[in-house]
Amino acid sequence: KQWYQRRVQMKPKRLSRKFVENKNVMLYPSSSKDDVTEDTKTTEECDDSDCEDYADDEVKYGWIQSVPDKDYSLLPGQSVQLITISNELSKDIRLYYTVTGEGRLDTNKFLMRCESLDNSQWSYVIAGCTVDRWCAQFFNNVPPDKIKQWIITKTAAHLKVMCNNVTVLNFDFGTDFSPGFEDGHKVWSRTEKSIQFNTSFKQPPLMRTKYEQ
Repeated sequence: KQWYQRRVQMKPKRLSRKFVENKNVMLYPSSSKDDVTEDTKTTEECDDSDCEDYADDEVKYGWIQSVPDKDYSLLPGQSVQLITISNELSKDIRLYYTVTGEGRLDTNKFLMRCESLDNSQWSYVIAGCTVDRWCAQFFNNVPPDKIKQWIITKTAAHLKVMCNNVTVLNFDFGTDFSPGFEDGHKVWSRTEKSIQFNTSFKQPPLMRTKYEQ
């Protein structure tokens, strides 16, 4: 346990220089953009001590590296916030929602994958609502930025994905399903209880620790 805690706190320090390269990534959604970037330096201005201080702020404000297959508690309608620091071709991010209802627990699967580095094209799968294969349905207008902040929000009616403040998906469970998946909304409309992450990214995403159980 002590080894894991040290590892988690060291990761953001190695990543901090990548964050200061892009002032437009809003690490702290509760603050205004001016508040976030006011004291941020460019890579050329950032020495090792600056980056270490910045990394300490990351840990303080609750960004850690997500742990594959670990349960994280989730309140109804609560957004999942992730940060990816690279566009890795044909590498996916997988979110498994545990939902309650009808006296049992079920798991809903949401997947997304980078399909093209040239135009930042990403495909997605919503299990039970869409065709279960890659390159069948795509996000819209994904920003080409190397560093991406993803905000993923599931409600009883929708699954909404934002990337660097751009809405790239607003999926209506009741109307946007693929042919033959008309009943998918019956499971996705249930109340979320927890979530698990998994990924084939070489550098797993960062996430907000407030979701940790």
